[in-house]
Amino acid sequence: MMDPFVQKLNERNLCSWYVLPWIGLSVESFQKANFINSFLVRGRMSIAVQVADVNLCRDLLDSYYYESAFELQDGTTVLVFWIDESWSADYAFFLEGLYSKFSENAKDMIRQLSGLEYKVKDTDGSFTTDAIIMALDKDVVLKEVWMELLDVRENAMPNDYLSPPGDRSFINMDF
Repeated sequence: MMDPFVQKLNERNLCSWYVLPWIGLSVESFQKANFINSFLVRGRMSIAVQVADVNLCRDLLDSYYYESAFELQDGTTVLVFWIDESWSADYAFFLEGLYSKFSENAKDMIRQLSGLEYKVKDTDGSFTTDAIIMALDKDVVLKEVWMELLDVRENAMPNDYLSPPGDRSFINMDF
């Protein structure tokens, strides 16, 4: 059985949490149950979002960043949004898995818009922050959890405690 911590990290591609906020969107923007996953468009600064039913998020077709849509054979729809050039340095860091090197503006957008917990007060008075958010600051607690889960030494850890986006984070598209 997969550890819940690892399962959460693999629930969706990391661009769903880190890149969508840069265009003012989140998983919730597409209605969480309707959102399947997001992908970076290979060779372009665009993000493609796969949804079960485009009618449940039709208002997003009016987004300033909206490019196009196409239907897949399984009946789902992919909506493509371009990413403004102002994010090009952060985008390059994302591709390299250097999440802690994001600009403060990029990190703030992620904390505010990703929909992930950030310093949420628990019933016992402590604060909770999602591991995906913790990686932005190379949080020592996240490092320790990973080292314990993976049973590895510090030098075996990825630079920013989360791996760079892999092949499953990308989609090929002909425009």
